[in-house]
Amino acid sequence: MGSGKSTAARVCGELGAATIDLDAVAHQLYNDDDGLKEVLVNAFGEDILSDKRQIDRKALGQIVFNDRKKLDTLNRLVHPRIINEVRTRTHIYKTMQKDAVVIHGALLLDILGKDFLDEIWVTTANEKNTLVRLQMRGIDTDEAKKRRLMQTDEKKLMAQADVVLQNDWPKKEFEDNVQETYELRILVSKYGTKDNPKSSLPN
Repeated sequence: MGSGKSTAARVCGELGAATIDLDAVAHQLYNDDDGLKEVLVNAFGEDILSDKRQIDRKALGQIVFNDRKKLDTLNRLVHPRIINEVRTRTHIYKTMQKDAVVIHGALLLDILGKDFLDEIWVTTANEKNTLVRLQMRGIDTDEAKKRRLMQTDEKKLMAQADVVLQNDWPKKEFEDNVQETYELRILVSKYGTKDNPKSSLPN
């Protein structure tokens, strides 16, 4: 959290990639999947429902981010549904012949597994910068630290990464680095260069 995943995905999207935000997928499922709502209420109680009988993500987060076993239960209930939705969207984007499908989320490898992905890009930043960014989103320091501890170990992620994008620079420098990396690894590998084309370059 706070390392720049969403920013990197946005830049890739602006360059022609389709993007899938795992957090947004989960949010949609919470709102639209009545079966999921039922199993979550059975697991965590009606306190996770808002006045409108929708899943209150903040209330749910306060429960699971303070208890590893409850977080594991939530993941066990939600992740299979996320996987199904991601597979569906990925298939659609591939039929649309998008240059790439960029899937981003804090638990990407935990949910999808390495074999589903062609490349793994990891964004990273020092703890001070990530905490500042999370505070700017309205998450207090103690809550931010709890959430960081519940995420996949960064060293483990970096050991599996094809690309590591450091995000302790000014935002523009980070965005430029993402663009350069995308152009080199995705566009050039697919289309070649103007001097050595593999196929027609995109407009």
